[in-house]
Amino acid sequence: MAGTTRNPWVLTPQPRPGAALRLICLPHAGGGAAAYRDWPGCFSSDVEVNLVQLPGRENRMFDTPHSRMDTLVPALAEHLAPLTSGRYALFGHSMGALVAFELSRYLRAERRPEVLIVSGHHAPHLECTGPHRHALSEAELVEALHELGGLSAEVLGNPEYLKLVLPTVRADLAVVEEYTWPGGEPLTHDLVALGGAEDRMVPPADLRAWERHTTARFSHRIFPGGHFYLQDQLVDVLDEVRRALVPADQRAAR
Repeated sequence: MAGTTRNPWVLTPQPRPGAALRLICLPHAGGGAAAYRDWPGCFSSDVEVNLVQLPGRENRMFDTPHSRMDTLVPALAEHLAPLTSGRYALFGHSMGALVAFELSRYLRAERRPEVLIVSGHHAPHLECTGPHRHALSEAELVEALHELGGLSAEVLGNPEYLKLVLPTVRADLAVVEEYTWPGGEPLTHDLVALGGAEDRMVPPADLRAWERHTTARFSHRIFPGGHFYLQDQLVDVLDEVRRALVPADQRAAR
């Protein structure tokens, strides 16, 4: 996927300099900007879609990935600064949801987002009760990824490519699995939580628990499907995201 920006952390397939709002999308563990390749053309000219490309994947395959939230978020904030100077929103799925939440906390003093949309991740104050997959053996990790559906059959069936991908997957999983919610005041901007009804990792109650993390508007929606429900429910997910981007003053006028 080609982008027009020289910032290696961001791809903007369809630049819209006159857009009223930027939507910044963060990927799941092991994923890259290609996870959102269909999104840029699905919004009106008022929205510019920017895809975060973390180190260690796709065109940044040989860049060292971050394995800690406390190093990843400041680096993201620095490289996203040109995009967060105006009106913007954050969307993140799975690992991307937790990173987007911490990025919101990091930026809220000066340039908070209009809305944070989290997908496929339990509320941050809830303890992660599952196994720490980043410490699994290679064979165990591949099996876990196969069950989760996070990597394509083509990748899982290519041992040479897997050896390139797995260190990044481990680093991403460590970001999430070694994360501890630091506490603190809730966010003051809108928060929307989305998830799959059959997601064994994130039951609906864990998704609704995000409500405690904002003093502003909160909503949530459960879609059919598992952890990667948004692949099959893309049309409805995009409708929900578009609704979330409507400014509060416009909602009140309707």
